[in-house]
Amino acid sequence: MTTQIKILVVTHSYGLNGAAAQLKSVMHYWAKTLNWTVDALVNEENSSRYGEELRVLGVNPVLVAYPETGYQFVLINTITDIEFVNLFYGKLPIILWVHDGSTALKAFRAPPIKFIELFNKCDLLIFNSDWQIDEVFKSFIYQIPRRKVVSISGGAEIAGPTGTQKKGQSSTLQIVCLGSVYPRKRQSDLAQAVVNLSKSHTIECTFIGSLDQAYLFGPQFNDYFKAHDQCLKWAGGISEEEKNTIMANSDVACFPSGDETFNIAALEAALFKLPVILADLPVYNYVGWQDGENCLKYPVEDIKSLERVLQRLIDDPLLRAKISEAGYSLATRFNMNSYFTNMTRVVSAIGPNI
Repeated sequence: MTTQIKILVVTHSYGLNGAAAQLKSVMHYWAKTLNWTVDALVNEENSSRYGEELRVLGVNPVLVAYPETGYQFVLINTITDIEFVNLFYGKLPIILWVHDGSTALKAFRAPPIKFIELFNKCDLLIFNSDWQIDEVFKSFIYQIPRRKVVSISGGAEIAGPTGTQKKGQSSTLQIVCLGSVYPRKRQSDLAQAVVNLSKSHTIECTFIGSLDQAYLFGPQFNDYFKAHDQCLKWAGGISEEEKNTIMANSDVACFPSGDETFNIAALEAALFKLPVILADLPVYNYVGWQDGENCLKYPVEDIKSLERVLQRLIDDPLLRAKISEAGYSLATRFNMNSYFTNMTRVVSAIGPNI
């Protein structure tokens, strides 16, 4: 007789961000493909805002969760919600999914010992990359048995056939940048580089991602963005179909973020055979991004270097083609089936009845 799996998920956001996107994709798989019962603990605001979306995924939004009702484990998503560890400790097996990097550590208003205590209360820690384990959180988890610490690489996919490229003969170089618009993602660096290059080239950049926190750039930058709307396009949070249309009609993808723990969006761009430009973050070496081979990198925050990298791609179509093909080859290694299989395997070891 097959045991019915029932799990509880806790997170602060189901919005337009990478952590939420990864969580929603695997919840959908568990609910629809494996027929697990997946409850999502939400407050009234998130119930109203995301309740219908969750139900479409096969997930049950609940305002109250009772540990004694048969949950196999609780999955807590991101260290923003790490305080829930104390709420469920001793009541349910706890899985903490750590999407976060150094930015979250700097923002956490508690002494280091607090992290150590909370991590030790978890039955499993899931990270997006070995870089987080080896570098960012090493001093917080070194005493935890290695069997309780795993890294699971995310999966990348696009709707429709992969490997498509821009069609047509437009003379405008179309750049695309994916990610919620706020200071950590450093879209302001790319915006300035594009504006500077637009003085000598026909160039546009479309920024895809939630604009809810764009105000954090401050009024000066936001005025700057508006003043150059001829070459800077802010699409906001749009549908997958709209996103894919823009991607398929782009020439270059650029990711200027100052902190990432994996960056699935870069792999998605590579599936469109777009040459990928990355700010040079250590995590990208762990993923397999190699400067000059399957991407181009530049020092974080260095706008002039970013301009030079863009200029290289403008001047050298053979380089663009080489990087596009190699980036596509890398991206195909991170498929959704492997991601779902690996996630299911590690969580299935947690809980008394799984």
